[in-house]
Amino acid sequence: MGVGFGTLIAFASHGNDQTTDFVGDAIKVSLINCGTSILAGFVVFPILGFVAGELSQVDPCIASNSLEGLSSVLSGTGLAFIAFPIAISLMPGSFFWAFLFFIMLVTLGIDSENGTVQSVVTVLEDAGLRGQVPKPLLTAIVCLVCYGFGLIFVTHGGIYWFNLFDNYATVVAMFSVTFLECIGLMWCDRGTIWPKFQARVLKLTGRNLGKPYVVAWKFLAPMLLFIMAAVALSKWDLIGASGSGRYPGMGTGFLPLWSIWLGWILAFLPLVGFVLGIYCLNYESLCQESGSESESEMLVLQHGGLREESVSESEDEIGSERDSESENESESQ
Repeated sequence: MGVGFGTLIAFASHGNDQTTDFVGDAIKVSLINCGTSILAGFVVFPILGFVAGELSQVDPCIASNSLEGLSSVLSGTGLAFIAFPIAISLMPGSFFWAFLFFIMLVTLGIDSENGTVQSVVTVLEDAGLRGQVPKPLLTAIVCLVCYGFGLIFVTHGGIYWFNLFDNYATVVAMFSVTFLECIGLMWCDRGTIWPKFQARVLKLTGRNLGKPYVVAWKFLAPMLLFIMAAVALSKWDLIGASGSGRYPGMGTGFLPLWSIWLGWILAFLPLVGFVLGIYCLNYESLCQESGSESESEMLVLQHGGLREESVSESEDEIGSERDSESENESESQ
């Protein structure tokens, strides 16, 4: 699913395919990614268990042997800014661990922002939309635009907007992008794209992408993506707006029902943009084809007119020559 964000593809496009073993790099990145997730699981869940045990001593609604009472800190901002700080504050040498944790958050933020900006800049550059604008200036413009859109997340209602974007922004786009990547590589153009890709990989890296890749990308990955998309889209209210309550009661914050519609508009907006982009590209190609056909017809008509003019001129010349010959014959007689 990480490929659907475009960051990995953007970074891979800067490599040299003549000297880089990009197949080996892709395998290494996948293994490192999965290994990091497994390692994070060994780190996160013991800390959550420790937090549950500590909070159960002051809150009778939280059980020390269950995580049901920690729904607000199981992921996202609650995990980073509530659960981990509680655990770190109780560790020996808490100042040192808190400093390392803060540095980790800063580096993660810079790394994520760098990947996001580079994916946008690479798309604009490869699409030929950069023009004569220098790449540093384009990067600064993208950062400034992202900064402007991100200001809504630091307002008083920023956490609500954050949860809205976090739950809806990628629920449709992510599955659509990754599913179309598999379909485009393995099924489109009567299945001729995969053999060409396989031959090019073998030429550049010496690696033969055998049947396991075919089974994984042609059948297994689309099937899993379809199942996960069906499960993700089976729930209408992803942010719990229908059951939300206001403060200072038992609610965790009120969300109006129109926020659900707004969330699904955000979810389908990238897909609508994709369809409009495909339509514009096809319309432009059709206009170019019709323009070339009209130009060829004009050339044919012009060529036919020139031929008619040349024929008429030649006939006039022949007629004048005959007249001059007849005049000469009469004078000689």
